[in-house]
Amino acid sequence: MAGRAIAQGAGMRSLSSLVVLVVVSACGFTPLGGETTLLPVVKRPVETQRPTLSAVGTVANGLLRDGCSYPITIGTSTYAASAATRALVESVASKKIGETKVNITYRVTGLVGSVECGWGTTQQWPEIEVLALTVIDDVLTDVGSIENGLAYDGCSYPITIGMTTYAPSAASKALVESIASKKYGDTNVRLTFRLPGTMAAVECGWGSTMELPEIEVLTLTVLFTTGNVIIHNELPFDGCSYPIELNGVRYAPSAASAGFVESFATRVGANEATIDYELTGASGTVKCGRAGTQSLPEIDVFAIRPRS
Repeated sequence: MAGRAIAQGAGMRSLSSLVVLVVVSACGFTPLGGETTLLPVVKRPVETQRPTLSAVGTVANGLLRDGCSYPITIGTSTYAASAATRALVESVASKKIGETKVNITYRVTGLVGSVECGWGTTQQWPEIEVLALTVIDDVLTDVGSIENGLAYDGCSYPITIGMTTYAPSAASKALVESIASKKYGDTNVRLTFRLPGTMAAVECGWGSTMELPEIEVLTLTVLFTTGNVIIHNELPFDGCSYPIELNGVRYAPSAASAGFVESFATRVGANEATIDYELTGASGTVKCGRAGTQSLPEIDVFAIRPRS
């Protein structure tokens, strides 16, 4: 009887151990070294990498204007570059004041970053990891005017487009001067250009300078005016040759255009023509009878043809 009791007790213990092992295993516990344990095995979920995105955006460099440098705006959202990618953003956007338009490849980190702002403050925005950043170099086309005003204590050669006046970049100053130096005052032009976002200076009267936003001029053409005129050839009967009558006012052709005006107006008397021209603002002279001359406002004629 004692032996049977002992055997039954051993059997019950084995059965209990088996039941415990099954229950423990079912609850997610792993036996160590053949023994049971109450410590769970922790399995970390695999973190999926956030998607890589590409977009067109702008980077602001506004700290000098008490704004912020360098928040990144994509669509309607603004972000701060992560600490690891901040240098990349600054290297691209620090070259101009204001906004730089960029192609950007990035990931949203899910964290919050900050940028420096005026008056020693900071601004916080969602953080992005910037993977690639390239400037979109916009070439613009518009019409404007260039002033050659140094002779009357104005400035030479500021360029006005709309309501804004610019100073030509060092690289484009010679091109601007070659066009606008031919007359005093304003020359109307069509130009293609870039706005680098930096500042430059133009010379003004009394040895002064004026600092203005810089413009890099790529191409420049004069905008001519077209009009119907009468070119008078009256020297044979002691009149004057070759004044150009435009809207009732007589002008003297510039030295650069006098030759082909004369070659066109070969008929004695009135010669009707259509011309492309610009009023220079200077004075010129025409020859008149009895070896005389007449001083008239000057007109620069670029093209001449029979009246249309």
